[in-house]
Amino acid sequence: MKVPKTFPWTAWRQLRSVRAAVSALVIAAAVSFLGGASATAATNLVVNPGLETLGSNGFPTCWEQSGWGTNNFSFGVTNQAHSGSNAMKVSITSYTNGDRKAMMLENPQCAPPVTPTHQYNLCVWYMSNSPNVSITAFRHDTTAGWQYWMDLKTLAVSGNYQQACVLTPQVPANTDQITWGVSIYGVGALITDDYSMTDNTSTGGGGCTAGAACTQGSWQVLPFPSPVRGIHAVLLYSGKVLLVAGSGNDPNAFAAGSFTSAVYDPAAGTFQVIPTPNDFFCSGHVQLSDGRVLVLGGNLAYPAANGSHGYEGLNTSYIFNPATNSYQKVNNLNDGHWYPSATELGNGDVISFGGLKADSSGSVTAEYFSNAQQQWLPLSPPDVELLGPVPRDDPVAGRTAVLHRQPRVRQRTARDRRGHLQLRHQHHHPDLRPAEQGQPGPVDERAAAAGAVAEGAHAWRREHRHEP
Repeated sequence: MKVPKTFPWTAWRQLRSVRAAVSALVIAAAVSFLGGASATAATNLVVNPGLETLGSNGFPTCWEQSGWGTNNFSFGVTNQAHSGSNAMKVSITSYTNGDRKAMMLENPQCAPPVTPTHQYNLCVWYMSNSPNVSITAFRHDTTAGWQYWMDLKTLAVSGNYQQACVLTPQVPANTDQITWGVSIYGVGALITDDYSMTDNTSTGGGGCTAGAACTQGSWQVLPFPSPVRGIHAVLLYSGKVLLVAGSGNDPNAFAAGSFTSAVYDPAAGTFQVIPTPNDFFCSGHVQLSDGRVLVLGGNLAYPAANGSHGYEGLNTSYIFNPATNSYQKVNNLNDGHWYPSATELGNGDVISFGGLKADSSGSVTAEYFSNAQQQWLPLSPPDVELLGPVPRDDPVAGRTAVLHRQPRVRQRTARDRRGHLQLRHQHHHPDLRPAEQGQPGPVDERAAAAGAVAEGAHAWRREHRHEP
């Protein structure tokens, strides 16, 4: 017979939370990360199921050491894991009564959400030399608070890892969360790892069971901090999230050459810190067509205390490869860029504008990355002075034009195939044609300027790539 744990439950808000597959940063006392997956029938609802993330007390995050009665016991983390690096171990060396168990924390961030009348599959991998071991569950009643629910299954002695699974009864009314774990109530040792909990109730097609959160989403603060201050975040094709900090807006980290990135795995609740070759704080980034991430520019220097210069832009560029979780260097940009903008074009190339140069002044250099050549092209742009560029896709020409409030555009010559100089003035989009001689032109002067810019860039590409 198990005695319920009695924990005060204050400031409780009813919460039907779903673990969002796409993560976001929440700034509180520390930076915590939102993670997990939406509550579909196949989703593991356990936070930190593989026990890989440890708290400040050295015990797995979202798990607590619990129990009652008269017995000598110990809790710990062991490397005798079923998978990964960590497993939990509970031992009782002398016993009079009671039990000891590692349980999921009873709070909205850690306790899995449930739906009344649904049934859930609970599974855990375990080893134990004691016959006195069982899966124990507690539930949160929206009126009465946390209370003991039941012992669901007694587990057999096993000297090797064995998976134990049990189907819960229907969740009682007014229950919005449960916690569970494995209890030992006799002399012996118990090791557990790789917990899972899935909704076994059909929703007519495996749909979401999280109520309004299925369509509106929801925020949840998880109890473990991110190891990096994520200035930039990119959802990777693997479902993991790349967090890029660089120096993380910390001049001391910059001075020490301490630059960081991390890959967050929402399914496992784990972070992998990635060696970061340069200060990507306030860099630009864009995802390439194959799922790799192009990172450009960044922080060459913080503002000087005497005001002699402000932030200074790097001219380096790297590609992050999710397959190897590593950065690879590509050639440098033509100019430094602190916080540039970057846009992937329809052909997979990337165009980038803006930011601060290495001398802290504003950059007017447009950079062009060739997807075919996997490099930034040398600088030889049209003679265009850019004031406040705003990228805009041209659906007819299939490229990005640039609009300016006060454009100053000069026509540029280019050589034809025979080497003769000729003036390029063709415009493929009818709305971007300038006025012909003796005919009224379009009213929007900005559109005409954008056409000249786009055509000048097109002429330059023809000249330098020998396009027809």
